[in-house]
Amino acid sequence: MSFNVRLLTLHENQHFQNNVIDLLNDEWPQSKTIRMRRLERSCNELPLSYILVNNNDQLIGYCYIDRLLDDEQSVIIESVCIQRVSRGT
Repeated sequence: MSFNVRLLTLHENQHFQNNVIDLLNDEWPQSKTIRMRRLERSCNELPLSYILVNNNDQLIGYCYIDRLLDDEQSVIIESVCIQRVSRGT
């Protein structure tokens, strides 16, 4: 089985925010308010949130990239998560 996916920035596709919150909370439960604060920080610079969507505009995955505090040349990639039903396909 093959399908196409697209990598998009969350801040340019804010209608996915609630889907991202549900995805992350399925793995690591946290309040929606705290999640939303972090998601709203995404911008064209860092921090940056990426989403992975399929051809049907369904959320498949998410990751968050931010600058390391003590090294401006380095970034940290965290909160990498794929929908359970899409894992292994």
